[in-house]
Amino acid sequence: MPAPTPPRSADPTASLPPEVRARMRETFLDEASTLVVELEEALLRLERGGDSSAVDGAFRAAHTIKGSAASVGFLAVAAFVHEVEFALEALRAGRAELTPVALEALLVSVDAAGTLLDAAAIGAEAPDVSEALTRLRRAFGGANGMRTAVDHAAPKPVADATRALVAALPAERRAAAAIALDDGLTLVHARFRLPPDAFERGLDPLVLLLALAEEGVMIHSEALLDGLPALAALDPMRCHLGFAVLLATADTEEARAALEFVPADAEVVIDVLDADAWHTLTVPAAAAATAPTRRGDEPRAATVRGLRVRQERVDGLIELVGELVTARNALLHLQRQVDEGLDGAEVARRLKTTSGAINRMVGQLQSDVLGLRMVPMRTAMERLPRVIRDVAAQREKLVALAVIGDDTEVDRAVADAIADPLVHLVRNAIDHGVESPQARLAAGKAPEARVTVTARREAHGVVVEVRDDGDGIDAARVRAAAVARGVVDQATADRMSEAESLALVFAAGLSTATEVSDISGRGVGMDAVRSSVERMGGTVAVASVRGEGTSVRIELPTTLSIVRALFVRVGVQAFAIPLEAVRETALLARDDRASLMGRPATLSDGAVTAVVPLGEALRLPASSPLQEGEWHAVVVQSAGTRIAFVVDALDPPQEIMVKPLAGSLTAGGAIAGASVMGDGRVALVLDPAGLAALAADWTAGSRRVA
Repeated sequence: MPAPTPPRSADPTASLPPEVRARMRETFLDEASTLVVELEEALLRLERGGDSSAVDGAFRAAHTIKGSAASVGFLAVAAFVHEVEFALEALRAGRAELTPVALEALLVSVDAAGTLLDAAAIGAEAPDVSEALTRLRRAFGGANGMRTAVDHAAPKPVADATRALVAALPAERRAAAAIALDDGLTLVHARFRLPPDAFERGLDPLVLLLALAEEGVMIHSEALLDGLPALAALDPMRCHLGFAVLLATADTEEARAALEFVPADAEVVIDVLDADAWHTLTVPAAAAATAPTRRGDEPRAATVRGLRVRQERVDGLIELVGELVTARNALLHLQRQVDEGLDGAEVARRLKTTSGAINRMVGQLQSDVLGLRMVPMRTAMERLPRVIRDVAAQREKLVALAVIGDDTEVDRAVADAIADPLVHLVRNAIDHGVESPQARLAAGKAPEARVTVTARREAHGVVVEVRDDGDGIDAARVRAAAVARGVVDQATADRMSEAESLALVFAAGLSTATEVSDISGRGVGMDAVRSSVERMGGTVAVASVRGEGTSVRIELPTTLSIVRALFVRVGVQAFAIPLEAVRETALLARDDRASLMGRPATLSDGAVTAVVPLGEALRLPASSPLQEGEWHAVVVQSAGTRIAFVVDALDPPQEIMVKPLAGSLTAGGAIAGASVMGDGRVALVLDPAGLAALAADWTAGSRRVA
């Protein structure tokens, strides 16, 4: 057990400038999120039979989180993780055994630490993690340094005044007290009120207060003002004040001695609180039944996450900036020469050379800056091992996880956005895809199923696949569920191909689960996956073979900042449509037009597709309805639906930087952002999913074709 160290009774960063304090905390939160993952991974390695290095790794992670949290003033985090550290130290020293109960208590504690970090990140009050604390103390109650009320005799009676003081303590003061106890100190609650004639006797309450402070670390102090008279009746020669102090000390007798000369007619309460008494006051038995903890397969709250940049990348950017400065100076020099009458042909030659150099450097700068945001896909997959463990155990299945290509780099925004959809897919694969060990043996398979998550670069994007070797999807059952829930009618279902039937799993509200559990069966999950992927400008598709398994393929852009888009014009307004959502462009004549339930339509890949004037759908003032003659059409696919949008003109595609918009500027979600074009005009970037919803509203209210 480490030597006791005085606890920090206040935020050590409180005196720092706010911007410095904020940077320190942001850095800690970024590092802590990584350390929590390392801690969880080490515990899962232990469960799989890992050696002492796994225990050492878990201990180092907990120790670092505890120390760093205390140094930036997150005392509730530090106090709780200190308990985890003690449990891991007991494992390292052989004082405790890693039983299933102990491992589960540690994993629950990791979840609780995550909730504390989530709250710290947004400045919220520390959540109640008493359930996790109780489970940890019970699991490691026999280890030196860990305490549990059930392993000790009943604590000594505590004065009501002490109970009231502890109950009113702010969270950070409680955390400081807990750290003091874990560091081997004892808490002393001293409460005193001198008699009214104390000043006449030569007694000063401030002297007593300072004497107490010299005997330890002051966790909390407060003046007792309930005996203070009204101002008009106040006599400055009478003593009306009392004080209550919570002191952390290594010598309780010296603390008692500080109040030795208090007169007999004074009001004095002195309570000594050891770890068991503190536990009784702060962790009521009933709390274990109600305290929430975050499970490993639940999404975490959004936190501010930093980026770690390699030095060579920064050096490359500095060098590139130097080249741009040189090119800028060349342009300025050329401008002066033009003013001095330089020949026009020579001006054109030099301008072409300089602009070519600038174009090359800007392209390199774009690539390098985007590279700063690139992170490996493992940041999006870090929760999957825990998801596999918890869900498989709940469903009584044996499942192994294989991850391939987790070093594939994507933009940090892409990695953050795809993390939750991956969790949904893996949970779904375990719950719906893989069979029980008994069923697998009966089918001639190994009892342990396999879920494989693969990431790889393809063309201009990234492909992520989640594959299981389970029983596959019954397309007929999916069609039946879709008909029963009103997703499609029976006639449409009868005409569907195998691929179209499988695509129904992404329909909102559709579920084939026979029972509702906390994993699935409520018709949520797969539609949320599709929505999330399409918001990123990606696509998702499912393939399945009965008896062999299911694969879900997600195609994503490597970055959400730079988008390759097709430009279209309606009147004088330019719009950009992400190329990932564009299926084709066409020039439609009157004869190409069909009718879909009495509304304008055309054929796209053999399927009847609704025709919608983009200007009318967006309610542009100068928009005109569909006229005779030829139309420029862009076929956009989103949420499994294709729509042919009629525009006035098409322009070549190009890469653009998207600036997000919000509020009423989004036209009900159809406009995702804006981009400045080369000629200085602003193009509105359309969101395919929002555009599809807007088109559906227009179609429902449009005039029928005569």
